[in-house]
Amino acid sequence: MQTYRLKTFTIALVVAFSSLPAWAQTDAERAQQKAREAAEKAAEARRKASIEAAKAGLRPVFSKEADRRARLYEKQRERALKRRRVVKGDAAESFTPSGGDARLQTWHRKFYVGAQASSNFAVADNITDHPPFRWSEVWGIGANAYAGYFFSRAWGLRASVSYQNVRNRVDRETVNGHWGHYGIYGGKGFYSFDVLETNADLLFDISGTSRSNRFHPFHAYIILGTGLSVVGDKKLRGGLLVPDVRNDMGFIVAPYTYYNPDGTPKRTVDMAHPSFENRVSTKSHALWCGRAGLQLDYRVAKHLSVNAEATIAFYNDNYDGIKYDEPVDFLLKASIGTTVWF
Repeated sequence: MQTYRLKTFTIALVVAFSSLPAWAQTDAERAQQKAREAAEKAAEARRKASIEAAKAGLRPVFSKEADRRARLYEKQRERALKRRRVVKGDAAESFTPSGGDARLQTWHRKFYVGAQASSNFAVADNITDHPPFRWSEVWGIGANAYAGYFFSRAWGLRASVSYQNVRNRVDRETVNGHWGHYGIYGGKGFYSFDVLETNADLLFDISGTSRSNRFHPFHAYIILGTGLSVVGDKKLRGGLLVPDVRNDMGFIVAPYTYYNPDGTPKRTVDMAHPSFENRVSTKSHALWCGRAGLQLDYRVAKHLSVNAEATIAFYNDNYDGIKYDEPVDFLLKASIGTTVWF
């Protein structure tokens, strides 16, 4: 009986020791499985972080520094998504690498005011009919002030007030045939007038069509608008060289002497010459215009940008006070200035 019990105990002990390596092996496999899963998760996290870092402009280098940047980028991205300012349109938020790091930058671009200095050229009656002239005689100067609001990433409104000093010239036949030949007026027939403009424009930001949340310092705006211009009195450069005597039609009457071949006076007659007022409507008037143009804007600081703008305005034939051979008068304007953003 004792022999049987001893055999049974021996067999059970042998079976227990033989199964012990299997249990140990199972625990080891479980530990290895968990380690593999953790490694796979870490690799997947690094891969996603590298992709996001690449989108932000960082180099996809698998290193501790790259991992640190990727984690920083992800934290800032989550913070920006919580605020949702990009969607609301009151700020342009992005992740711009600075000093090797992905840094969140908020650039407000909703309300703005600005000012510009400008130069203008009137493509109007008579200017295009004259022979070559000095540009200093036809270029005018001016100044603009404006305020606006962007109600989306691509569309905005702008109201502006502008002062322009515009130059033009009386028709060539009058200047050369009467005033110059008979010595009626001094100067070359150029005149100038002041214009006060009030305009309302619709702006389309070409770069605003991008869905990227990255900050873009350069913007190009297409401008379409309308305005009301008050044109002031026309002022001739160069005064009368003869007494201001006029007939019923407003022509200047001046004596002219004919001479014999030997140089002696033959006879003197009164000749009528068109006056400045005969050729140009000198009184002030108001008229509507249409506008189109392009502005290039570059953000130099969080709340400040510089810009260059070119516009063309369309007026009826009486803009320059002359109804002549062109049904539409144009005013070309080039401006540079600064904008403050809020």
